[in-house]
Amino acid sequence: MDSLPQELVDKFIDNLAANKGDNESRSALLACALVARSFHGRANHHMFSTLSIVQKHGLKGYIETNKRMEGLLQILEANPRIGPRVQSFTLEFNSLHMDLYLPLHRPTRLLIFAENKYLLGILHKLSSPRKLRLVNQIGASAWPEFGDLLSSAIHALCRLPSLTTVLLQNLRDVPPNLFSGSANLTHLRLNDVKWNIPKPGNPLSCACSPHPFPFSLKSASLKNAASFVQPLLRTFEYKAGSVFSHLERLQVTIASWDDFVATWEIVQRATQTLTTLDICDPYNLSSDLQDDPLVDIGLLSALRKIKITATQIRPDIDHRFPQSISRFLDPRTPTTCLETIEIYLSWVNVGEHFNPSILQAEYGWSALDVKLSGPEYPHLRKVVFQLNLGYRWNGEYAVNLTSVIEDTKELVLPYVKKVLPCVAASPQIDLDIVIQPHLSKGSRHTYLNTSLSPTSPT
Repeated sequence: MDSLPQELVDKFIDNLAANKGDNESRSALLACALVARSFHGRANHHMFSTLSIVQKHGLKGYIETNKRMEGLLQILEANPRIGPRVQSFTLEFNSLHMDLYLPLHRPTRLLIFAENKYLLGILHKLSSPRKLRLVNQIGASAWPEFGDLLSSAIHALCRLPSLTTVLLQNLRDVPPNLFSGSANLTHLRLNDVKWNIPKPGNPLSCACSPHPFPFSLKSASLKNAASFVQPLLRTFEYKAGSVFSHLERLQVTIASWDDFVATWEIVQRATQTLTTLDICDPYNLSSDLQDDPLVDIGLLSALRKIKITATQIRPDIDHRFPQSISRFLDPRTPTTCLETIEIYLSWVNVGEHFNPSILQAEYGWSALDVKLSGPEYPHLRKVVFQLNLGYRWNGEYAVNLTSVIEDTKELVLPYVKKVLPCVAASPQIDLDIVIQPHLSKGSRHTYLNTSLSPTSPT
């Protein structure tokens, strides 16, 4: 073993660690850590680079989770060099009441973590994590339920100069100063996060910095975008431009009119750097909005790719053209620099009397076709149109579901081909049309995965 160059050993272990999510690969890494001193350091680095603590359900799950945290802390205390090697830390929990197992006089639902000495000890051993994930899988937990000790430990992690990526999910009353020391944060993902914003006129506590967001993001994924933008622009009188001025990728989910406004406020501050914009309109909400959000993607000189996802629950009843598509693909300036446009439309509940001719009946598709093939998009080279079909058929009709799916496939294809005829005929644009299942809980899914080659419509 000593005759092998260390660079070759490191390369071998790095390749093995590329699939460390696989049990066999993790076992192989463990074996490498024990085979020789030259293998130990590199293998240990990969084995402990990702650390996850997942809360399990019920009393048995509580005991197992607690025992695992105790074991992890013992490993970290016995091996001081492991803590600094942890690059990604995940704390995954749920908001199920523990009243059956824990004292009723304690109101918190997250007592398993809030007062757990093992978890606090683990967090104190992490000195240089790059990624932090706080994921609530069930319900929405209020930040105070973490307790003072755990909250302080999380604040300390967020202040570490090594931290560059944070994911928060299903949390409310999050303190606005959580990221007050996160100077190097560049990637932020917020899923259903609500901040504890002081009421107008109330003085901020001394613990809350007037500049709570000192970082400059490169990518952001925001579900409920308004809740993040509002404290930036309104509450703290802080110039949010520096937060978004270097933003390269933005993903937002539209759930309200405020989210439309917030999205445009963000992209206006990244006109020179934003290259990818991903818009999700899960409820076709924008079709009900009458106000014009004044979106003009032509102002985004660096924008090269835009992806828009829209959903219609009952296309046979509500077959309005998804306005989110036209809102973001109708530039007011003469030309755009867009090279790739991806449109994803989900028809969640395709009934047995489904009529795909609604694709032709809606004027919005033909207007979009003319727009994309026109002079406004001189640099456009690729258009992806993906139609996701979901079924909720029950009873006897579902017995022959396989044949029904095939019949529907044959029914849909001719209309899908004709959705964007001008784009399909353009020699400089590659049109890729895909029909595949819409995957959602409780649905009977189709099993279609048909890709249509970019040819002229038949």
